[in-house]
Amino acid sequence: MAATSNNKAVRALGRNWKRLHYLAYVALALVLAHSFNIGLVFMKNDAVKIAVGALALSVILLRWRGRRRAQE
Repeated sequence: MAATSNNKAVRALGRNWKRLHYLAYVALALVLAHSFNIGLVFMKNDAVKIAVGALALSVILLRWRGRRRAQE
């Protein structure tokens, strides 16, 4: 993201700049899902699994709620 956040890159990419930066959020969600699933294989404590899942879901919902409020 840092390589495409300068003025020259923004002008060169045009409307695609925003799409490219939104893909970073998609990639982050995929990384988190992958890490969580790998963790489920190796974690033996169910309480930790539930806590990690609840934390991840909370962060996602708060970000989504904040974005919706900003659009209104």
